[in-house]
Order: sequence, then structure tokens, then C-alpha cells
Amino acid sequence: MNVEDIIAKNDFIITKYWKEGLKFVKEKKWDEAQDCFDMGIAIISFLSLNNGVKDDDVLEKVKKEVWLQRFWVLGLENNNLLL
Repeated sequence: MNVEDIIAKNDFIITKYWKEGLKFVKEKKWDEAQDCFDMGIAIISFLSLNNGVKDDDVLEKVKKEVWLQRFWVLGLENNNLLL
């Protein structure tokens, strides 16, 4: 399934991947957490490239730039999940 299909079939998909990633961190399931945070970044990137979403645009009640900071810094960097 590609990113476009995932977005089309799910409401609040970005929030879903954020919450799942946090859950996996608590469970120390590092690979799954990394996958969730990476998917969140991929979805936001897809929306930016294909739909013209800008940094200050709101996605699921949160600015795009805040989502990226959450996934990148709080999700990946703070949990040593960067490759």
C-alpha cells in the first residue's frame, strides 16, 4: 500500500502514527517505533510535495512544522532511533 492509499483510508493518520510510535517506545519495541515515526514523516512529506502543504499549515489540528519536530526530535532523535 502506498502513502496516498494510507492517507485516503484513514482519518487522523498522522496522529495515529505518533501515538503508536510513543506506545512502542514505552514497550521498548524500537524497530516498530522507528517505523511509525518514519511513516509520519513520510506522510507529511507526501502532503508537502503533492498538496503544497507549508510549514505553518495545520494538519490534524497541529502545524506541519510541529509535527515534523515531534516525529524527528522527540520520536527519532530522543530515542536514538536515527540510522
